[in-house]
Amino acid sequence: FNLVGHYKLANKRERAREAALLEFRENCSILKTEYGEIHGKVGDRDRELAARLANAMVSRAERVHQDLYRDYFSSSLQKLETAYAGMKRDFDSIGGMGLDSLATASRVMSNYLRSISGYRMALLNPPPSLMILEKAIPSVRHDRPKHLLNTVAAALVGSFTALAVLLLLPFFNRNPS
Repeated sequence: FNLVGHYKLANKRERAREAALLEFRENCSILKTEYGEIHGKVGDRDRELAARLANAMVSRAERVHQDLYRDYFSSSLQKLETAYAGMKRDFDSIGGMGLDSLATASRVMSNYLRSISGYRMALLNPPPSLMILEKAIPSVRHDRPKHLLNTVAAALVGSFTALAVLLLLPFFNRNPS
């Protein structure tokens, strides 16, 4: 996304990347809502870039989850297949088994095959990790607080309140006698 160029930090040479990351973190917020949803917001003077960054963050999180999911199920499947192959080898090498132990071994091996099949299906059909309610779109207008305007408004309200208290104070301090 060339954030170093976007934030005009090229003059900071060796620290430009860290400065760009710091600036990006200040423009970014991720919160958990009261309904358990994750709400991400990226603010920037370039509305198009902010929307692209937000969508890229979501797709990156989805990709990381999918990779973790596949790694877990692949290693579990490999362990199950190794254990099943060892059991099958042991089962084939032992010839004089009783009927009870033969039925038990057959049931255990059948359960392993069922588990292996389930893990293979899980690998072929990974569930989505994120349910995206809506993609980020560029905002219509700048939605950051206007600090100067808010400060001036607070100062005016405070001044008028102080003036009103000063003007009305003599009426409250009179003795009714």
